[in-house]
Amino acid sequence: MPKKTVGFCAMTAAVITLLSATSAHAATCAAGYYLTGGECKMCNAALGLYYCPGDDTRHPCPTTDMDYTTLVPSGWRALSIAEPAWVRQPATGPNMCNGVFKFDDGHQNEVLIQCPWNGTHYWCDDQLWYRAGPGYYLA
Repeated sequence: MPKKTVGFCAMTAAVITLLSATSAHAATCAAGYYLTGGECKMCNAALGLYYCPGDDTRHPCPTTDMDYTTLVPSGWRALSIAEPAWVRQPATGPNMCNGVFKFDDGHQNEVLIQCPWNGTHYWCDDQLWYRAGPGYYLA
């Protein structure tokens, strides 16, 4: 019965192929950086709306179709809603992405709310500031 043997070249090629496939999946950039053109770049060097968890990829901050006006008291209206609006550094996960919401109660009393991504949307109770409208004061 003939004996099967594998040559040195065939064995070496198989090992190189296996090593190449294995190293192609290993991340080379730290969290907060992504791989582009063979170099690790800061995730948001130009103040972009991205996060980089350490998988060599730059991911866009999440967006939703949430109607945030349903979360404020009746009579309040949205002056501006930005989802997402800014990213804390180093941007290593989607929870570093923040939304900014400015609302008015119809009497020019305003509130500004800034909230990180919570896995579903950007809403929270982080009321950054209030501004009293004409004839009103902050108690």
